Amino acid sequence: MEDYQTNASEQAMVEICVTRVPAALCGIETHVQTLLGFWASCLEHELCPAAGRDQDTPHVNITSGVMSCILQHYGHRQVMALAVPVAVRFLQWGSGELVRTMSNSLSLATMSQAKLLEEHTEVIVGSIMQGGLLLGNSSSPAVVSESHSMTSPSDF
Repeated sequence: MEDYQTNASEQAMVEICVTRVPAALCGIETHVQTLLGFWASCLEHELCPAAGRDQDTPHVNITSGVMSCILQHYGHRQVMALAVPVAVRFLQWGSGELVRTMSNSLSLATMSQAKLLEEHTEVIVGSIMQGGLLLGNSSSPAVVSESHSMTSPSDF
């Protein structure tokens, strides 16, 4: 594993595989559990750059590739119901750039299914308070409006 973290060739090969293999899979529903397990396993690795470095860690690149593959299927409610809890975990553990990318993708992926975010409100609000989440920006009013109508401030 250590070679992977320092070897640019190995990192490039893994990134190519992470991009191409999921794209070649027929039927996301058949493989979603495996992809989600792989995606969640990235949380076990360092996702924040070392102090003084701006470059993402190799596992951030893997995370981004798998996230893109899964969340592009936002029209599949069953896929999103399984993917949202994993995506929300990255809001708590990812680097600043990963959190911004994840939150933006999450807001787009759940735009027509904001109810999927309901049980994750506490984590999402915490991320907003830390300044990392874009669900509250004006580019996704449908998500904010629908989510806001689900809970009132007195529910907190």
